[in-house]
Amino acid sequence: MMRATTCAIGVLLLCAVAIPVHATTITVTNTNDSGLGSLRQALADASDGDTITFAVTGAIQLTSGELVINNSITISGPGAGSLAVFSNGFRIFHVMPGPTVTIAGLTIMGGFVQFDFGGGILNDHATLTLTNCAVDVNEAFGGGGIYNDGAGGSATLTIVDSTVTGNSATGGIVGIGGGGIYNDGSLTIINSTISGNFADSGFPYNLGIAGGIFSQGGTLTITNSTIAGNFAGNRGGGISSCSTLAITNSIVSGNGAGGGKNNWPGSGGGIEACGTVTISNSTISGNSVSGRDFKEPGFGGGIYAVGTVTISNSTLSDNLVLNYGNGGCIWNGETVEIGNTILNSGRPDNIFSSFGTVTSNGYNLSSDNGGGYLNGPGDQINTDPLLGPLQDNGGPTLTYALLPGSPAIDAGDPNFTPPPWYDQRGPDFWRLRNGHVDIGSFEVQSGAKVTLPPHQHQDLAQHRGLAQHRCLARHRRGEGGGNP
Repeated sequence: MMRATTCAIGVLLLCAVAIPVHATTITVTNTNDSGLGSLRQALADASDGDTITFAVTGAIQLTSGELVINNSITISGPGAGSLAVFSNGFRIFHVMPGPTVTIAGLTIMGGFVQFDFGGGILNDHATLTLTNCAVDVNEAFGGGGIYNDGAGGSATLTIVDSTVTGNSATGGIVGIGGGGIYNDGSLTIINSTISGNFADSGFPYNLGIAGGIFSQGGTLTITNSTIAGNFAGNRGGGISSCSTLAITNSIVSGNGAGGGKNNWPGSGGGIEACGTVTISNSTISGNSVSGRDFKEPGFGGGIYAVGTVTISNSTLSDNLVLNYGNGGCIWNGETVEIGNTILNSGRPDNIFSSFGTVTSNGYNLSSDNGGGYLNGPGDQINTDPLLGPLQDNGGPTLTYALLPGSPAIDAGDPNFTPPPWYDQRGPDFWRLRNGHVDIGSFEVQSGAKVTLPPHQHQDLAQHRGLAQHRCLARHRRGEGGGNP
């Protein structure tokens, strides 16, 4: 009898362990810093699997410290334009090690940490997804907006349909940067904008690294996104990546490096590439660096390559080096491979290679002599590509259209076969027309399009549905937008 009772108790205990606790929804009912109905109290009460929602709009001002997230939860706000969580003296969110967290529909702004990382958000060895969020005007030593801290472990950050804007990394003597984001884990950015962030300081010898994104380790993947108008006092105006970086169907535009409060010479106005970087179906445009004088020149208005960089089906235009320096579009000190790409109006030159290797994979078009490196099949040098203005030509990002009569039209690799199936603009903007691919990130949409093999129809339909969903979401938020 005792043995039977013991077995029955054991079975009940096993069943109790196996039965999950039902997830609950906790509603925030006021904008107070703490107490019943506050966001802080909701976080304290939440368990794994719970969802926090809001019955309020406006602003939640934090007055008693950062908000700590210890559990795997979803925070579902009413929209970034409807509710902000802000502070003027400390960090906003601190995601502790371990949980899987989603934050959606919030503005996170005004966070500040003086000698620490992640003014708006610290993702501390956790898995965090931001969707339809705005991370604005936060400040820290490094990672002014967000610090994805995977040092010595792992951290995963995914940013979707969001903006990271106006944040700053003020650093210290060594000038650790990342005005918008500091990444030391796995960072994925999709259909988002990183803009108007800066890394600079008046401290002696401050370097000012990576106005937009500083990826010190791990991986960085950017898709269908815009990196624009960021500034670094020294290096990597838009992005500084010493990790593995992949940029696809995106634009890096109008970023700058050099000068700043300590007047350092700049390098990598758009991108400082000191790791392994792959750029495809993308535009690098209007970025700049500033040299100090002829002894301390600037390098790489568009890209400063001191790692391994591979560029394909892309357009690099109107990048420049101010004052003294070289490499308007690309300055190379290591390894660059380039194919089916336009290089246009780089000042003082499109490509300058100091002591590295530049390899043409063919079918490039350069407005100057390409530094003497574009000698592959189908390469065109000293040729005007006849580009239209940088503008909305459809899709989620700005592009340069090829004007009628452009020598880039149908001049790409005659052996090209998809993928990619479409150009920088995404679904419905086919990469292959008239049986020939154009050079650059933009494909003129005239003539017969490629015929998909049967197994690709479902994949393309999924891509189109996702793009249409995002476009509809943008319109609902009042952001407008062109074709998906």
